Amino acid sequence: THRFFNLKQMCAIESAAYNNPNALVFAYSWRAEFPNKLILQKYENLRFVLLKPEKILNETILFDWWLKNRTQVLNSEYVVAHTSDIFRLGLIYKYGGV
Repeated sequence: THRFFNLKQMCAIESAAYNNPNALVFAYSWRAEFPNKLILQKYENLRFVLLKPEKILNETILFDWWLKNRTQVLNSEYVVAHTSDIFRLGLIYKYGGV
């Protein structure tokens, strides 16, 4: 829901890249821009991706469900938790990973 990542979030992203040097680390955000990504440029395994819900969920079993229920999800009291779970499931379904 924020326009930018805060320092705690940027630290978590850096930690993931630093502690997993042999893995690609993707940082997805739906709304946040990546103004401080220059700080993290030294991590060649780090990728910032602007999340597009329909693109992520396309060709998954969640796509039709998302189209039908997105308004309810986006108006949920727990929108961040719910959308994070949905997109995480979609990404794992499509690409695998940890």
